[in-house]
Amino acid sequence: MLPSVLPRRSPSTAASLTRAASLSINQLTPTLRVVSHDHGGYTSSISLVLKAGSRYESKAGVAAVLKNFAFKSNAHSSALATVREAEHIGATLSATLTREHLLLTAECLKGDEKTVLQLLTSALTARHLNHELHESTINTVALETLAANNLPSVHAFEEAHKLSFRSGLGSSLYASKDEPVGILDVRELWASALKREIGIVGTGLSQEKLENLVKHVLAEALDQDKLDGKAAEKGSEKTKVYFGGEKRIALDLHSLPEVEPTFVIAYPISSSPKPEHLILPYLLGTFTSSLKWSSSSPLKDAADIVGEGTKASAFVAPYSDAGLLVVEVTAEGSKRLSSAAGEVVKAMKALKVDAASLKRAVGQAKLEVAQKWETADGVREALASQVFGKDIPSCEDTLKSLDALTPQAVTKVLAELIKSKPSVVSVARLGQMAYADEVGL
Repeated sequence: MLPSVLPRRSPSTAASLTRAASLSINQLTPTLRVVSHDHGGYTSSISLVLKAGSRYESKAGVAAVLKNFAFKSNAHSSALATVREAEHIGATLSATLTREHLLLTAECLKGDEKTVLQLLTSALTARHLNHELHESTINTVALETLAANNLPSVHAFEEAHKLSFRSGLGSSLYASKDEPVGILDVRELWASALKREIGIVGTGLSQEKLENLVKHVLAEALDQDKLDGKAAEKGSEKTKVYFGGEKRIALDLHSLPEVEPTFVIAYPISSSPKPEHLILPYLLGTFTSSLKWSSSSPLKDAADIVGEGTKASAFVAPYSDAGLLVVEVTAEGSKRLSSAAGEVVKAMKALKVDAASLKRAVGQAKLEVAQKWETADGVREALASQVFGKDIPSCEDTLKSLDALTPQAVTKVLAELIKSKPSVVSVARLGQMAYADEVGL
């Protein structure tokens, strides 16, 4: 019997909590795509998705600088006024850079969507003033780059992209101290982004409300060609060539004690990753069984062979026309890392996909997908990454595609990846670190 102190839920509250979220998509014009996910909560968010990721930059670091220019002075207000207006209603503004997109996001309480969209719209009229570049933006960008280079996992991940694609998707999310970025470079990337298709992603509000806001508010900032439906400018977006190779980077011996040597293997995926690719990290993964007589995942078992402090994990880096299956290994010391890398490669080559292991992996993947779609950040990330695609799969679509996987299909995809030429990056004491061919690659 339930304690009498528990509050009883009213019928209306129960209905609102159990209402299914709705996903809606509409190509408002050939250059404006509107996507909404109405979860019936108390908060909303709106994101402008611009094709201004690092794959579109003409010089290293321009996209990183552009991200840090977000919400500074524009044609309508100063940076101070923009932040003050957002804080007045309790809203938050943020900018996120990926290899494909720059996201300008505002999160707010329901009812404040028009105000935050006006703030996002004003950001589209950014002036990109030279004094702002040198007084604040460049310093922030430099600190981000320094932090990334001092983290072997991040440094290796960026270098793996450069080895894999060289330009385009190979362009780093971080600036380079060797290639200074000028204000004209920033303005050029920004101008080209505004000529391309723009995505508007909303969470916590209906499609009808979002479209009405876009029609009335965005009209103040975008040129009439976009609103009249004229074609967007096509950028160079197709990844046509994969390269691969090996790069060895000396670990800074003066770095913090917790910094560990890292070994990264990146296998190429020649198209936007399919469910057969996305399930692989869960088959390889770091699953640890609670039963002492049951084996854990292949990567976890491989790491345990080397000893305590050794870790191995896998994930997929998905993009609109390519992807990477990334395996990351860390250890306490470069000699131990060499041994761990060899054990991981053996485990991957020996992996057998049967019905039982696939069922376990699918269960783990489905839970993670479902949990992601139950958070505003997760929904926004899922929708923004695919907003320009032909179709945007819902949570239900993704779960069904995972259920449809077979051991034979996954085995075929895994075999193709293992046979391909990977990109291999080690950040370690090079005198103690094995080469890729010495660990079985």
